[in-house]
Amino acid sequence: MSGRYCDDLRYRCGRFAQAFQCEIGSITPALVQQFLNGLNLSARSVNNFRKTLKTLFEFARARRYLLKDIDLLEGISRQREHSTIEIYTPQ
Repeated sequence: MSGRYCDDLRYRCGRFAQAFQCEIGSITPALVQQFLNGLNLSARSVNNFRKTLKTLFEFARARRYLLKDIDLLEGISRQREHSTIEIYTPQ
């Protein structure tokens, strides 16, 4: 893993950990959704957080911190990025 990727994981997981100072097994999908909604970031940034949380939850399942049948991202879909497509016209 690159240093940049590790730094990104630390940052995003750190923000999540600050918001939820409890055992990961007590977190619900509704709380995860509330966390993501409260970030007030662009759709791409929220999706990046979602991807990092997916990695975190997979790690937690592998270590048996979470039950295998619990999906904390259940019902939380990726956000659509709204952008205007413009036609390039040289000046």
